[in-house]
Amino acid sequence: MKNNIVITTYRIKITLFIGVLISTIYLATPSLAITANKEDEHPVFIPIIWHNGLRQSATSVANPKPSATATRIPTSRPTATATPRPTTLPTPTNTPVVDTKNNPCNSANQSRQQRDMILLITSKPLQMRPVFQCNPILMEQAMRKAKDMIERNYYGHVDIDGYGMNYFLRRAGYPLPSYYLTNKDANNVEALAAGPDFGEAGSPFQGFLDSPKHRSQILGLSAGWLAQDEYGVGYAHSINSTYENYWVVLTAKQGN
Repeated sequence: MKNNIVITTYRIKITLFIGVLISTIYLATPSLAITANKEDEHPVFIPIIWHNGLRQSATSVANPKPSATATRIPTSRPTATATPRPTTLPTPTNTPVVDTKNNPCNSANQSRQQRDMILLITSKPLQMRPVFQCNPILMEQAMRKAKDMIERNYYGHVDIDGYGMNYFLRRAGYPLPSYYLTNKDANNVEALAAGPDFGEAGSPFQGFLDSPKHRSQILGLSAGWLAQDEYGVGYAHSINSTYENYWVVLTAKQGN
């Protein structure tokens, strides 16, 4: 009996010693944990290792490079073109045939810009027409059309009311050939140019030359255009209009 007590006391001391030792190690090392094994009568200390994989490590993310901002490129001011754009024609008005006293071909009734354009379109060697002369009705209608585009703020061979220059010439008494178009918006005679940079005759004239169709009309480079041996020139200016400067050049021939 005494031996049993000694052995039991010894076992208790050993157990306490081991418990103190393990507890000390556990407190010093956080990588150990305690679990109870139900099959033993005494607590068993089992080390549990905390794997680094169970800890979420902070990852450094490189700051994204700022994307380049779009550089705004200033757009250039659009330049005016001499190419005519079809629109509608001016309202029909009673246009009297110009009398001799107030002949628009008289240089005294022309602006400097008109005279400059006339000089350019009639000068050799570019002009191929052997005869190219001013006609009072063509001058009057060219001037009327330029002013009408200013006053009603449009640009095109057809005016706001749907009429073209063939209509106005016939109405004014100019005898166009019978084979020229007769529909109300027809045009066989008119070249237009408009733009804020067209204040002097040289710019719109160059615009005509840069357009193959208009070059042929202005200089008489084909049989149909060459036969048109009369002209009229109109010019109007207003800073309150869309294009500021408006040019009209009419080339025509009298028919039967």
